Amino acid sequence: MKTKPIGQTGLNVTAIGFGASGLGNMPDTYGYEVGEERARETVHAIFDGEANLLDTARAYGFGRSEERIGAVIRERGGRLPDGFVLSTKLDGHMETGRF
Repeated sequence: MKTKPIGQTGLNVTAIGFGASGLGNMPDTYGYEVGEERARETVHAIFDGEANLLDTARAYGFGRSEERIGAVIRERGGRLPDGFVLSTKLDGHMETGRF
């Protein structure tokens, strides 16, 4: 899959990337549950696929999305696939708004 640079960062990403909010198990938002096993299988499939971008945030499931992605990275020896870009966001605490 072709990649394009992100400005002058030196990072290149595929036109297709994945958002990880669903991995946070937010049934009030999406209307369904995402269990631990399904989330891990999904992250493995993304890492094994052609796309090289996964976007997450601490706000997704009160940190559950980041935790699940981190668990898969640990399972894979603590490394992302070569050329893979994992992005997250700095966001305030869901209840206090503090960073």
